[in-house]
Amino acid sequence: MASRTGNHSKQEPLEFSDCIGDSPGFRENLKQHEQELDKSSSAIKSLIKDAMMLMESAKHLCLAQEKFASSLENFSGLPVENCTDDEVFIRNSLMEFAMHFVHISEFSQLSFDAGSNHLSERLKVFNDTWVKTKESKKRYDRQTEKYRQAVERHSNVSSKTRESQLEDVDKNMDKDRKEFHRGALEYVSQLQSTEEFTKFELVEAIIRGVMIPWQRYYHDAYDFVCETSGYLKVVTEKVQTSRDNYTVTRKEATQLMDKILSRDMQGPIKPKSVHEGYLYIHEKRPIGSTWAKKYCIYQKEPKVLSMQQCNQTDGKITRTETVAINSFRRASYSTEKRFCFDVTVNGRPGRITLQALNADDRKQWIEAMDGKEPIYMSPDKIRKRELDCSLDDRGMRTQKNAKGILKNYSKTSRGSRDEP
Repeated sequence: MASRTGNHSKQEPLEFSDCIGDSPGFRENLKQHEQELDKSSSAIKSLIKDAMMLMESAKHLCLAQEKFASSLENFSGLPVENCTDDEVFIRNSLMEFAMHFVHISEFSQLSFDAGSNHLSERLKVFNDTWVKTKESKKRYDRQTEKYRQAVERHSNVSSKTRESQLEDVDKNMDKDRKEFHRGALEYVSQLQSTEEFTKFELVEAIIRGVMIPWQRYYHDAYDFVCETSGYLKVVTEKVQTSRDNYTVTRKEATQLMDKILSRDMQGPIKPKSVHEGYLYIHEKRPIGSTWAKKYCIYQKEPKVLSMQQCNQTDGKITRTETVAINSFRRASYSTEKRFCFDVTVNGRPGRITLQALNADDRKQWIEAMDGKEPIYMSPDKIRKRELDCSLDDRGMRTQKNAKGILKNYSKTSRGSRDEP
């Protein structure tokens, strides 16, 4: 990487001996040092402010760690019932993680606070030094102007002036010259001091204000890694075991769902003495009738049917009606709906018409109520069956005899009516 100093012309050092001569070269060299000091001043202020911003961000990091630790400690989103030992261990690991973050944030907060305070102090020292240098320059500029005016006055003194007066003028001039030289030396000394002070003071401020706090932070984080690596490994293994168990369980659940959907598993999950599911109930109203979907539970032993009016989305039950089943019968022809069957109940005249969700569901409800599924035949099938019927030999003889008897009976009846 190219050096930044390569873009600047090389500065000549400020020598005390040059202050006496006050040559144009000295003035130009002094001006360059002043300009470079102004640039350094602005750059250093900006750098320290950025460093302080970094330390403030570090303190915000500590606050975020504390907040995260508090969230871990108070977290209650994991289930606590029916947990295995590994799942309990995994849940408790959050508390352990919270303790570690609290330790790191507390130690780091102290270190970052100390670093930020040191930067603030050093920035104040830099400002005081630059202010002192600026004030020294102002005095030097005033002394320069005063000395320039003294030289002009001294040069305008006439040679015809009395000797005693000339001696006083020369003494005053010598005094002004010494004051000017002393001021020049003091200013150059202050300028050199500020330049040299800046070289080490800035680096020391960065070391103590930034590098050491962050070094302590990373060192403490490294100790944290070393201390918790074993525990973290155990937690990771238990989490992986739980994940593997989850994968196996989900696979088994998927297989079970496929079996249920394909009806490989026969019979309801509930005991055989209880059958339940959704049914549509035909309810008569003052005007017309309606079909209400209800969740029904039938108990075989007392032959009781409970009908629950509920919202299938949230499961909220709004009304429950319980009836005692008296008898079961096939569905009447008063409805055109499919999958229907009728039941009669004690204490209620007439019948209740129920509609199952499909043919298999209807069959299960009928079997649960100890009924027998009737055989239904469509009119087309009945006509087809009539056309397919034929008589055997015995049937043909019986048919022939019947025709003969009917014929003789017809003749006898007619003869009886012809007699007077």
